[in-house]
Amino acid sequence: MHYMVDVTSRLQQVLQLIERGDYFTINRPRQFGKTTMLSAIARELRGEYIIIDSSFEGADDTLFSTQESFASKIFDFWAQSVEFYDNELSQLLKELQK
Repeated sequence: MHYMVDVTSRLQQVLQLIERGDYFTINRPRQFGKTTMLSAIARELRGEYIIIDSSFEGADDTLFSTQESFASKIFDFWAQSVEFYDNELSQLLKELQK
C-alpha cells in the first residue's frame, strides 16, 4: 500500500522558522519525506532567497578530509550544483573559491 501525507502545516511551520532566522533540523529515518520537504521548502523560497540545491551523496572523502580541504572545495561544489540553472551565481561561487 502507498500513503501520501499532507505536510502543508509542517511546511508552514518550517517557513516561519526560516523567516525568524531560527535553526532547525529535519531528522527522520529513510523514506519519511525529508527530500520531499526540502524540495517544498526550496519551491516556496525560490525568488526570495538564493537556493543552492546540492547533495553530498557521491562526494568523495577528500571533500571532508580536513577543514581546509572542505573550505577550499565547497564553493566549487556549490557552483557545479547551480551551473545549469543559474550560470551567473555559478561563476560568483567559483570566484569565491579562489
